[in-house]
Amino acid sequence: MVWKKNAVSYLAWLLYTLAMGGILVGLSRVLWGQEQPLLYVGLTAGYILATGLLGFLANRFLGSIRLPGDGGRRLLVLEGLAVASLLLAGLVLRIWQLDPAMVGGRGYFQAAMVAEGSQIPQVVHGASYFYLHLLHLVFRFLGNKMVLGAWLQILLQLVGAILFYAAVRRLAGALPGLVVLAFLMCSDHWIQGILELSPEMFYLCLFSLGLVWVTAWMGRRIRMPLVFLAGAWTGLVGYLDVSGFLLGIFALFLPLAEEGEISGRGRKLAVGAVYLTGIILGFTGFLGADALCSGKGFWSVLTAWGTLYQPKGYVLPVAGGGPGVPPGILVLAGLMGLGIWSFWCGGREERMSVWILAAMGGAAASCFGLLVPRMPGFGLL
Repeated sequence: MVWKKNAVSYLAWLLYTLAMGGILVGLSRVLWGQEQPLLYVGLTAGYILATGLLGFLANRFLGSIRLPGDGGRRLLVLEGLAVASLLLAGLVLRIWQLDPAMVGGRGYFQAAMVAEGSQIPQVVHGASYFYLHLLHLVFRFLGNKMVLGAWLQILLQLVGAILFYAAVRRLAGALPGLVVLAFLMCSDHWIQGILELSPEMFYLCLFSLGLVWVTAWMGRRIRMPLVFLAGAWTGLVGYLDVSGFLLGIFALFLPLAEEGEISGRGRKLAVGAVYLTGIILGFTGFLGADALCSGKGFWSVLTAWGTLYQPKGYVLPVAGGGPGVPPGILVLAGLMGLGIWSFWCGGREERMSVWILAAMGGAAASCFGLLVPRMPGFGLL
């Protein structure tokens, strides 16, 4: 899915370039370990120029390749093999790292374990509450073992990664989708995540499913009921965790796409209004269901939800100097550096702005203390 470049696109690219410059300078400082600002800037500038040259050569080379016969089908087969290989590699890496003695998150285990007279406690954070119910269901059928929670984390990660890959592929293409899938499968952060019982992986599935749903109604024919249901799902995941409202950035940006039936300001406004209506009704509906099930008043539940996510001051995260950088971070930063130049390889079209705007929204929420610890937040973006 592509968009015509406009003023917002160029502004998003500028912000992305500045942010990547800051990240690369920080990485240079950590890797070099000395206080030499000019050296950090020089290394960053050299890297950016090198990636620009590499991106230009790759674009020229890939653009000249012509597969014989049914090339499209062959590419799909190769992509399918790559997806299967990455999922298998991710599963093997997680099984290799799985150590029952190292599984943490005992608070979730004790809250979800099956015992006579036990009851799952009421939790304000919706994702944590539903995750406890899911964990409780697993323990009811298979027994109270923490290692079962780790296996549940593995299953949730695989499902969430597949859904997130599908959404990224729809929005940005097959290659970015494969890069995201490779990161989710091979990154040390996500692999180690199976050893900590938390709602992070459960919410990854819900957020990814929402992203698939939001992109699914964009096509040749726009069906307003699907737009409304996508809004209702956004309201649900936003109720479970405030980072779910980042889906709204994607949904409200998608009407700018060239493909599809959305043409004219009136039609775009209608799609946006139906989607926002779905969000409002979905969010208030689930708040009302929460109030009904918990026996509390609607305004009491709404106040508790608002208190959980109220701004906690402004803090600008700055990477500081601990020695060493995980290899996965270096690879990710290298790939993100290519994004500075890929913006100029698409002529009058681009695919970056929606991701940059969503990441900016998540970064702002993090700076104001709106995001709950141990949740994906804007790290996925």
